[in-house]
Amino acid sequence: MRDLKFLPFVLMLCSTLIISCTKIKDNAILPAADFSASVTSIKTDSVASFTDLSTGNPTSWSWSFAGGTPSSSTLQNPVNIQYHAAGTYNVTLTVTNADGSNTKTKTGYIVVSVAPQLPMVSTVAISSIANTTAVSGGTVSSIDNSVVTARGVCWSTNNNPTIANDKTTDGSGAGNFTSNLSGLNSNTTYYVRAYATNSIGTAYGNEISFTTTGLANCGTVTDVDGNVYHTVTIGTQCWMVENLKTTHYRNGAEILTAPDSQTWDAFTKGAYCYYNNDSKNNNPYGKLYNWYAVNNSDNIAPAGWHVPTKDEWITLITFLNGKYSAGGALKDLLYWSTPNVGATNSSGFSALPGGYRFAHGNFDNLSLIGYYWASTEDSGVPGGVAGDEIRLYHSYIEVDISSGFKYNGYSVRCVKD
Repeated sequence: MRDLKFLPFVLMLCSTLIISCTKIKDNAILPAADFSASVTSIKTDSVASFTDLSTGNPTSWSWSFAGGTPSSSTLQNPVNIQYHAAGTYNVTLTVTNADGSNTKTKTGYIVVSVAPQLPMVSTVAISSIANTTAVSGGTVSSIDNSVVTARGVCWSTNNNPTIANDKTTDGSGAGNFTSNLSGLNSNTTYYVRAYATNSIGTAYGNEISFTTTGLANCGTVTDVDGNVYHTVTIGTQCWMVENLKTTHYRNGAEILTAPDSQTWDAFTKGAYCYYNNDSKNNNPYGKLYNWYAVNNSDNIAPAGWHVPTKDEWITLITFLNGKYSAGGALKDLLYWSTPNVGATNSSGFSALPGGYRFAHGNFDNLSLIGYYWASTEDSGVPGGVAGDEIRLYHSYIEVDISSGFKYNGYSVRCVKD
């Protein structure tokens, strides 16, 4: 019973301890987890960074990034968490301090979609190789349904051609396509790649090389003066590559010359001159002849050759896609004034801008216009005063089939019989 006298004291002490413990618990500060992301909607292989927004003075952090690389972190503010696969991903953060811990999960917080990618392209083998043309193409596979807005092939005489070089444009979208290469040079090696363009950029296929065939010829031909001419076969015809330079007919008879202006336009017989009466123009332009020399029965052309008729000129022009485009394929690349519009000389004809001599013996248009006689008379001009002629111009690609007074002096090309 003696111990009971201490009971009130003991009870008081326990009550004080309970109150004290309660106060300690009431003063505890638990952390509250929260966070944000630099982006929540990204493309595959992109990154996101995370910022801790927790309260309660946490002292440690434990992150979990579903689908991310790395998948976890103990940094307060992790950066550059990369997501490789498309999907919707949770992010969880657990924060801890001396009083405890707290966890927050944001469900479906990071949304990853497939990033647009360049198309996949392959180049079709080269076929139908000719002097100035060839056929290729490609196959395009669009990844992630990104729209292919342009496709074709590009080519160059150097490796790795791009769309900055020559190219075709062959529609849009995925699938197979065929490309026709044109305007090539003969005996030349080209490198070709298919291409496809979408919103990301331009992708290229594998590179293929090929060499165009050589322009066929029928040998060289020599006129009665000993001038040697090279030749080229165009379609079914074989043409001289240089302008005529002879001063004699085939039988050796001399062709008249008339350097003075008063005599030139009075001639009704065959005659020739140099442009501006300067023999330096004989190379490369050759001589200028009036129509009477071209149509002379003694024949101005070497044996086995002749001055073409209008119809033979038309055959040549038609083979080169007609009068509205043939000029480019016919014109030489060196001697014409700029702009030498459309010139490729893809035919190998090497037409020259020899100018002409006209009324009163005056000269004009050297380096600007090439005038070529046909052997036929222009029946549409009354009085029989005009012959058929062909004109090519530095300023556009068209070939003009026209007529000229017979006393005019024009260049001459010959075609094989």
